[in-house]
Amino acid sequence: MATPTLQPPHIRLLHISDTHLFGDGSLHRGVIDTTERLNKVLHHAQKGEPCAAIIVSGDISDDGTVESYRLAEEKIGALARTWKAPVVWACGNHDARRGMRQAFAFPGMPDDPILSIAEIPDLRIIAVDTSVPGKGYGYLGQQIQWAIEAQADDRANVFVLHHPPLPAPTLLHEALRLSDTDELADALENIRPENGMPKPVAIIAGHYHRATQGTVGGVPVFVAPGVANITVLDRGYEWESSVAGSGYEIVTLSPSPDSPLQASCSAVVYETHVAEGVTEVFHFTPEQTRAIGREAGRPGWNPDCHQ
Repeated sequence: MATPTLQPPHIRLLHISDTHLFGDGSLHRGVIDTTERLNKVLHHAQKGEPCAAIIVSGDISDDGTVESYRLAEEKIGALARTWKAPVVWACGNHDARRGMRQAFAFPGMPDDPILSIAEIPDLRIIAVDTSVPGKGYGYLGQQIQWAIEAQADDRANVFVLHHPPLPAPTLLHEALRLSDTDELADALENIRPENGMPKPVAIIAGHYHRATQGTVGGVPVFVAPGVANITVLDRGYEWESSVAGSGYEIVTLSPSPDSPLQASCSAVVYETHVAEGVTEVFHFTPEQTRAIGREAGRPGWNPDCHQ
């Protein structure tokens, strides 16, 4: 297979998220073989044009074991080696920093946030860690400034984080969303390209298990559907419900009259499937979502104030 074309007219990035792998092959929610789902997603992606990089935007593991991350590297790394492309790993709320750091040999102390940078011709990809150990919501803190300073030259940049800086699709995801989205937006708004500090061309995220797009601080945001399951809204905002399905995104960066590169999400592929006759993977009632949100959600989160 041909190697990726990294120069104009475009740079393609394969974006997958929320694989929720188990080191011992356990089934996600007792019904979904996530290793099988990942295999099928990668097989489908490989049929298309090669990508310059593969981005995995968190919740790689469901059990946090070293074995689950090694499984991810085995599966995703095989495609990356075929394409001669780097893999960028971001830490999600279901991930365990110790297991992830050991498996992927990230530098730092075992419980430090996992930060990484990958570079390809014309593009730098900067992954930050929005996980809060023991909780489900996201927080960036000082990593906002680290990410901005890491892109201080003429190269185009993409930020990767697990928790999207976008409105949540459900009450539970509202409890578990990125807590300092406003601070990130302000920092991005204050970037001045004329001072040698470019805005990132895109932010890539996961967590919602549902494809969506938006902007924050003038930067486009692309959220991938999940590999393990897909969030659906049929029951209403206060319910949390998912169906047996998988998806991924192709993010394309193309030359623009206004900037060196402009980002677009050129393809989102969904594949619905049935696991042993089960189409709905799980659902939480409004009462259950409130209980989970109080336990794992943002400090001060109020389920009666949807903001």
